[in-house]
Order: sequence, then structure tokens, then C-alpha cells
Amino acid sequence: MLHRLVFACALVALFGAGSSLRCRWMEHKFKQLSDTSLDLLGKMVINATNSTGNQEDAGEEVPFPHHLYRNASQESDENKVAFTVQVLKEVSDLFEEDSSFSSWQQSGLEKFLGVVNTLAERLHSCVPGSLEPDHKEAANVLQEAAESHPEETWLQC
Repeated sequence: MLHRLVFACALVALFGAGSSLRCRWMEHKFKQLSDTSLDLLGKMVINATNSTGNQEDAGEEVPFPHHLYRNASQESDENKVAFTVQVLKEVSDLFEEDSSFSSWQQSGLEKFLGVVNTLAERLHSCVPGSLEPDHKEAANVLQEAAESHPEETWLQC
């Protein structure tokens, strides 16, 4: 389950990487920070599976909102980037709200949050002002997951 969830989080990175927007930062730094965030997520999965002994011990699976990503994949490049910004902000908010279920040490969590927040801020600067993220459904799905399965939410993104 964890590998599937990390893959889903990686889709966020791919949305921005495939964009044809002319944003200088995306062309030069996005891949580097995206790779760093994915590397940190991979370490979190390893820590989580080592601490539980088995990734299947994580409990009941929280359904992944495939329809959100499917819909976003059919949007314009600008809207894909706006969606990515929103998802990054929601992931950051989840960890900042309560990281007690995270299997990371504080320093790893702080580094991950720094990278995610930098990605969100810089990508936001690439989104035209009229295309501010309006993906409330993504926020609602993440919030519902956190409320119904708080111990598993941190293992997902």
C-alpha cells in the first residue's frame, strides 16, 4: 500500500514536470526539488515499514482519490500546476497540523516540509493570477482521510 501511495504522491511531481509553461524556475530547479521530495518520501516509507515490521500492518486502507488526479490530468498545463500547488499545500498542512503519526524524526520532517513548501511557493509563482488553485475537493478528501484514519494519513503522502 505504501508504495502505491508514494507513487500517487509522485504524480504530483509529474504534473508540474510535464508542463509547457514558460517558467524559468520550473526549467532549472523543479526537478531537483521534486527528486529531493520523492527521495525523502522513499525514506519515510522505509522507516514506516521498518517500524511496523510489515507495511500491511498499517491497517485499513484509505481510498485514493483517483478521480481527482484523472480530472486534473485532462486540464490545461496551467490548471495542472495550480492543482499541484494545492496538493502540495494540503500535504504540508497535514504534516504541520499534527505530525505525531509520522515515522520520521523531527529533522527529516522539517526538511521534507521545507522542500514541499518551496515547491508550492515557486510553482505558485508560475501560475497566472487568474488561475489560483480552486481544488477544494482535494482538500476535503485529505481532511476526511485525516479525520477517519489519522494514524494512516501520514503514511500516505
